[in-house]
Amino acid sequence: MRGLSAISAALVAIGFAAASCLAPPASAQEAPPLLGGEAIAPGAEKSPVGELQQEIARFQAHATEWSAKAVDLTLTEFWLVHSLARYPGHVKDRESLMRDAHIVVDDSTITSHVKRIRRKFQTVDGAFNAIDSVYGLGYRWNS
Repeated sequence: MRGLSAISAALVAIGFAAASCLAPPASAQEAPPLLGGEAIAPGAEKSPVGELQQEIARFQAHATEWSAKAVDLTLTEFWLVHSLARYPGHVKDRESLMRDAHIVVDDSTITSHVKRIRRKFQTVDGAFNAIDSVYGLGYRWNS
């Protein structure tokens, strides 16, 4: 009987620990990162790269600008651009783009997303050419 009460006590302790993990944080600063995988420090909500400006404000709309003009991106497109622009000049394969955007799709869907992203940036700036396709490897952001 004594062994059963020890197991019961352990299960109760595990339950309390799990409940404390599920409790909402007291403030937005204590909240864990939602999608980006990185904590966002207060005052560091904007990430400028060349003519690209992305605003990553928690619990608010995600905004992207190119040459000070708004570009209307979906959430998935936003995270794909963020992933590419975070390290300009580095090639990102489709797998890492999926991981950064928190999606699981086939390669042709990533290709379609990139085409749509290019089209949206080209409506704002006809000379947009910041996303390069690297044959057999993936995509690269040029600044």
